[in-house]
Amino acid sequence: MNRVVFVLFLFFASCCASCKNRGQDIMQILIENKTDNTISVKLYPKEKYINPYVENSYRCTDFTGRYGSIEFVLYPNEGRVLFSSYDVNIDPYILALRVFDSIHISSTNKDNVIIKFTHECVVGYLENIFTENSKWNFSIEDAEGIVKGTIHTFNNYIFSILENKMNLNQQKQ
Repeated sequence: MNRVVFVLFLFFASCCASCKNRGQDIMQILIENKTDNTISVKLYPKEKYINPYVENSYRCTDFTGRYGSIEFVLYPNEGRVLFSSYDVNIDPYILALRVFDSIHISSTNKDNVIIKFTHECVVGYLENIFTENSKWNFSIEDAEGIVKGTIHTFNNYIFSILENKMNLNQQKQ
């Protein structure tokens, strides 16, 4: 009898050890380079997100002290998380508005295309990352967190930079 109880205890203990704990739902806004060229991105975060101790860095989450660089390069078909939040009920453009004053993009090739996103307008692109009618692609992924066995659900909103949306001659409100 004791042997059966012991075997059942081991079975339940191994089942519990393999169970994954449900972590936090996290919203992420990302920017993705869907052009054929490498692009440079420069972020202009609001003052409250700028890291006062490390030059050219900003707080890139609203729940930890994680910081990211305000300038980076994206190769073709590469993306990068701009900001992460526990607030999954917010529109991605609203989160972008809360965190950034503007975002500038330039190509690293000889054409040196310039795109400037601000709250008021966009230069060099057909849509503005900061407006309600901006197009974001949505995906969900589950990933293990820092605590082993804890699974977080990431709600990813991706703003893609596309060749066919580059508009070098116009400014759009």
